[in-house]
Amino acid sequence: MSMDCSVAPTVRSEAQGSPDHLAALIADARQFDDEFLPIILQAKQLAQEPCDDRILRPTDEVMKTYRALVLVREQRDTPGFSEAQLEAEVKLTIGTASGIKRVADWKTVSREGIDTNLLKVMQPDVYAAFARETSFHQFTLL
Repeated sequence: MSMDCSVAPTVRSEAQGSPDHLAALIADARQFDDEFLPIILQAKQLAQEPCDDRILRPTDEVMKTYRALVLVREQRDTPGFSEAQLEAEVKLTIGTASGIKRVADWKTVSREGIDTNLLKVMQPDVYAAFARETSFHQFTLL
């Protein structure tokens, strides 16, 4: 299966709501439905299968896809770093107060949960009766 990393939903300059703009949106949706959705669904199905211990050698095509993915993640994450810094600055200003009027709230929220580590020690039979192992494919860029 060919992975063309250069193809992405296009940003068009037509005025929003115009017939040309709507036609472009429909074309983008059709392209996504025809080309990208089957790949995404195949990957989700593959995630249900157990993996073996093989490590594959990267092809030129895979390296191109990898570099494109790293770039997209950088573009996605960089604004998040700025957001995190600005949010931290506001939180430091709030300190131990509940918020700043018309700016932000930063209130303590409590919830109950089960201390599974303590349950495992104090009631190992109960813990064992309700413990369930789950598995999933973890995707990590190297």
